[in-house]
Amino acid sequence: MEANWLIGLPGLLEVEYLHDVYELEEVKKMPYISNAEKFGIEIGIEKGKLEIAKHMIEEGMKPSIIERLTGFSAAKIKKLRKELKQSGKNKDH
Repeated sequence: MEANWLIGLPGLLEVEYLHDVYELEEVKKMPYISNAEKFGIEIGIEKGKLEIAKHMIEEGMKPSIIERLTGFSAAKIKKLRKELKQSGKNKDH
């Protein structure tokens, strides 16, 4: 179980730790991604998909296409459509 985010290291130890990790990455040619970085990447991907779905809705694309391309559920797309309509950003008639 990886839990590096639970322990706060004093300044110099953290620098030493990161140096060792970067050195290991070079030797193994394998980047190290912390749990926090993984979480951040996942959030970024989800936000990107959300923005794309909003643009698709604004362009009048069918919900089934949006669902297929984003992986969002029909209920989530319906909720987004309603939110956009309420905010006045929806270009649909």
